[in-house]
Amino acid sequence: MSSYKPRIRVESTTVKRLLELVSLAGIIYIAFVLLRNWDNIPAEVPSHFGLDGRPDSYSAKSSLLLLPIVGLVVYLTLTVLDRYPYMFSYIWKITPENAYRQYQLAGTMLSAMKAEIVWIFNYIVLTMIKISKGNAEGLSPLFLPILFAVIFGPICIYLYVSYKER
Repeated sequence: MSSYKPRIRVESTTVKRLLELVSLAGIIYIAFVLLRNWDNIPAEVPSHFGLDGRPDSYSAKSSLLLLPIVGLVVYLTLTVLDRYPYMFSYIWKITPENAYRQYQLAGTMLSAMKAEIVWIFNYIVLTMIKISKGNAEGLSPLFLPILFAVIFGPICIYLYVSYKER
């Protein structure tokens, strides 16, 4: 059985381009928020949350930079990976007939994951700032259920659509 996958260039869909803009907007937004508010953020901010969403550990406010930096690294890494869809592992056999659509679907899923990660990290950083200023007690009780839905929803949609397009 051959594992050859065609090396073809795939054009971005409108949805993918929109997701890329959403990701970039999230990166710019959190940088803006941190720059604008840095002097007003207390010296200690929450750095870890329990299952109930309440902070159970605090760190220096410089720890606020970690999530945006990780988000940017994830964004850049997934952007580079997206340029090589023929190197991905696919559930379905990739053929010359289905390669273009399968690559397109995988790229759109990567773009969705980038947007999700960037905005989830934004929410966490913004909540850390609010808690440190006394304007919130913790993450929303709905955070974990929404997190799972946001992460696994697009993956399930991708699997369903890619199955139909195989």
